[in-house]
Amino acid sequence: MISIQTILKSRTTWAVLLLFANATSAATIQYSSVAPVAGPNDVFSFTGSDVQAGSLGNINDGLTNTYAAYNQPVAGQTFTTGSYAGGYTLTAVTVRHPSYTGTYFNTTGNGGSFNLRITKPSGGTLTVLATEIVSITGDEFNTLGSATSGGTGTGKYVTFTLATPVSSLLPNTVYGFDLGSTVQPGGVAPTGSPYFQLAGIKVPTTFAGGAAYGSGANGIGNATLTSLTGDRVFHVALAIPEPCSTTAIALIGLFLLRKR
Repeated sequence: MISIQTILKSRTTWAVLLLFANATSAATIQYSSVAPVAGPNDVFSFTGSDVQAGSLGNINDGLTNTYAAYNQPVAGQTFTTGSYAGGYTLTAVTVRHPSYTGTYFNTTGNGGSFNLRITKPSGGTLTVLATEIVSITGDEFNTLGSATSGGTGTGKYVTFTLATPVSSLLPNTVYGFDLGSTVQPGGVAPTGSPYFQLAGIKVPTTFAGGAAYGSGANGIGNATLTSLTGDRVFHVALAIPEPCSTTAIALIGLFLLRKR
């Protein structure tokens, strides 16, 4: 017969494994010419401007808050979760590179990183729920390439899959994400830093569950949310959490106690 002590020991082992898993903060990056397939729990807006003049933070706005770049505020977007009472787990975030001309980008250099934060806004304040970092080697498949003097965007979708999914997102609640970029240690910007512009639309917007925002400076976000008019092109992958293992262990323990 399996003892309660064995079950608890097994539970402790799993807890240690989970602790090491949660210590990981290195997301992965993937580039694709095809938009992600939206699941039943996902939140997304694929509406973006085909021209620079209609994009979020267009040239007349100085392009501020539209780049994941070493010399810009982070580029963020809020969204609202669905109504499932058990809440959600966030597993990945996708943004899009614009396809119009006059955009600057570089994802081919070796060094630097993209920094993804998952946030919970309250008025003009951001609470950071998680931060994950993607170190860029230059060897990633199907990258955006480089146009450091300006060029035509690729229109590709850039997906960041979290190493540690963010669980316990409440239903019918506003959350957010933002993306920045930092220079590699000892590197010199811009060659030592990956960067690209995020596609979006200023007006008219069709997404009612949130809005674009900016935060911080020099590729690093802070606790201040700067509201913007418009939305990013984005996709947030949300999953329904699996049943709580703690509850399952308690039920097994109760069953074994009754068998004694």
